[in-house]
Amino acid sequence: MTYLDHIANEEVLKRAGSTRLQDIVAECRFRLAGYILSLPDHRHSKTAMRWTAASGTLEEVIQDQRHGEGHPKMTSSDAE
Repeated sequence: MTYLDHIANEEVLKRAGSTRLQDIVAECRFRLAGYILSLPDHRHSKTAMRWTAASGTLEEVIQDQRHGEGHPKMTSSDAE
């Protein structure tokens, strides 16, 4: 098998008996989430996992931060 053979990634993974990287990463994330959920309630990582934004969903908060909403506009006189 060489580069010039133009074999699909799925076929290469199948021949090698390997798993797609995105499947490996997803499995690791699920394992980490299970570990965090098994921690006592006072641990910071468990608290962070249960956190919800007071002003809406996390996606809405991130979107607002990206677009500068919810923060006072900085003027040139503020920068001095």
